[in-house]
Amino acid sequence: MSGSKKRRAPLIIFILLFILIEIPLIAVGISFIGRITPDSVIPDSFDLFASIPDLPRFAARVLEHENLNDILALAELSPLVSNLHQLRETGLAENKFLRFAAKGRLDAAFFQDERILAAWDAGILSPLIKFLPLLAGRFSIPGLYYVNAGRNSRFEYRLENGSAFYIGPHKNLLVISNNSPLYESVISGSSGEGGIFGSSARKFHNRDYDIAFLLSPGALANILGNSDPQLKSAINLLQFPGPVEAALSILPKELKLHLLTPLESGHRTEGSQALQTLIERKSQGAPLAAMVPDNTQYMTLLSAGSLKELLGAVSAISANAPSGPDWENTLRRADSGARMAAGINLEELLYSWLGTQFAVYGLEGRPSPVIAVEIKDEKKRKEVFDRAFRSIFLNENINLTLDGSRIPQIEIPIFLASLLTLMNINIPSPYYIVYNNYLFISESAETLLEAINAVRRNEVLPKQELWRALSEDNSGPSSFTLYYSLERSLPSFIEFKNKTYAAVYPKSFFGEIFLLDASGITLTPWPVPISGIAFGSPEFFIAQYPDRTSRLFTAFITQAGELSIYTENAEVLPGFPIELEGVFYLQPVFDGEYLWVIEFGGTLYRIGLDGEVFSRKIPRLTVKDDGYITVSVAGKDKKTGVFFSGDGNALYGYFRNFSSIDGFPLPVWGKPVFGDLNADGKIEVAGIGMDNKLYMWQFR
Repeated sequence: MSGSKKRRAPLIIFILLFILIEIPLIAVGISFIGRITPDSVIPDSFDLFASIPDLPRFAARVLEHENLNDILALAELSPLVSNLHQLRETGLAENKFLRFAAKGRLDAAFFQDERILAAWDAGILSPLIKFLPLLAGRFSIPGLYYVNAGRNSRFEYRLENGSAFYIGPHKNLLVISNNSPLYESVISGSSGEGGIFGSSARKFHNRDYDIAFLLSPGALANILGNSDPQLKSAINLLQFPGPVEAALSILPKELKLHLLTPLESGHRTEGSQALQTLIERKSQGAPLAAMVPDNTQYMTLLSAGSLKELLGAVSAISANAPSGPDWENTLRRADSGARMAAGINLEELLYSWLGTQFAVYGLEGRPSPVIAVEIKDEKKRKEVFDRAFRSIFLNENINLTLDGSRIPQIEIPIFLASLLTLMNINIPSPYYIVYNNYLFISESAETLLEAINAVRRNEVLPKQELWRALSEDNSGPSSFTLYYSLERSLPSFIEFKNKTYAAVYPKSFFGEIFLLDASGITLTPWPVPISGIAFGSPEFFIAQYPDRTSRLFTAFITQAGELSIYTENAEVLPGFPIELEGVFYLQPVFDGEYLWVIEFGGTLYRIGLDGEVFSRKIPRLTVKDDGYITVSVAGKDKKTGVFFSGDGNALYGYFRNFSSIDGFPLPVWGKPVFGDLNADGKIEVAGIGMDNKLYMWQFR
């Protein structure tokens, strides 16, 4: 090797090292000069603000989540399915170099008039994004153009509907918006100025999340206020000095969502003062949670104040609602009624002995909920109960004994019950048990005893693994606790035009009905929203209506009695939804011509597809979620009948004209079986009685 070559070797090595090491280090150093955070360019006039602190980590955690496929089954997320599958197949989210290079915070805001603004912190790549305009014209992407407009030069991705997204660098950020003035305000440096809350509007109290959201008070008021007049009234009495925060952490087997909102009452009025009293009080511990069985399906626990304070707040909210119930007059009438019935006012009847903890919960497989309240003065409670039971309006029945435990029942006298029945007024007769300074009440003695026995065995919610996992980050005092097991109901299936369909209702406070094909894919334009909680699965049926062409229909009724019928295209049948009076635990059934449904108080409804409604009250019948209703043919002439059972040991049968089928009711309970059960060519019915014996009858 010559001397000149030997001298050039170290120089080449130095140049290579400089290129490989020094230039990247210089670029990294330059990337820290004049850095700004993505939220600093976001105006605080947003409706919704979202922030992802680490975009590659967020993508990886989403793909690694075990329940991702179940989440993607929601119709609203179906457009993302193909993109996420492609991302998973390419392995880009797992590429270490790409994850390092793309590591940066992404903030986005949504404004009125559907305006969007997003900013991504390019981090160490920020010096490179400044050279993006140099690449214009060197590659071709359909719909993507570069517009040279001096300081406002940018890329434009133009959509077929005439709208466009504007994309370009600003300092260390890559800015994206669908609104030109909004984009230009970022480039000019004026987008983040002013506003009601200042920079605090875009700050999160929670520090550990994968994605977080801020919802403006105005947007929250519009969402809640338009959904319910009572909520709108409460919002009018309150003020939100800042946005509502929601922070989501994505773990392999669970999702953790933290909600936080600043809250205070509005102008000092008598109504707002009632709310202010509850808001300003610090949350207390709720030992009542340790008295709730571990097989609870749903629970609401309130520990915000005394019953008198809570009723005062409810009365204030209702008084401010244009169509709300008149709670003030209702409480006044209740006070007068208490004085007349027991010779004591509400203050002594209830407020004097009740504590500040209240809960309502339902047990798995049990028909009636349990109400649990704290007793702050047991001596006073016993005195009030003894005084009430000595009146002519209330009795205490202590004749029931279950598993060696005597369970008293609160009843009204027979003469008064008979009079009220003639007036179509049903008064419940609940059972009660006092245990560990708490009063437990339920209309089902069996449910009540099961709840108490679970507490005695220490089989309670705080001992449940799921409860501990959910409350891991919220183990402190709480004024309000909501627990609900979102167990999906069994779907309904139906062989329409040689295709199999399934209808399913995932039980939820914000529920929807889904129509699925044989592969489990949600059909377009399903799902349809359901206004309120409901029980059971949708009723599938085929009918020749209205033009004598066979069509597929789905019927569904909420617990509050809103009955809807949908076509296979998710269109509501004309004349529906309709409101039926009562509380409904069972879904309707179709007999080939009419829908039939039985409500809690024993009213049997027959509904035509034209919306025509007929009903009949069945005496001494209550039907909850362990009841049953079906249709079948009956008798030699094979007339169609509807059959149903409720809480008692009786199976009822009626023809379409509401005439009782001969021989009914039968002494069985639950789900009966119909058919030619003994192969004699005739139709029989069989069922299990409450004596655990199997019975079978033959129709005449």
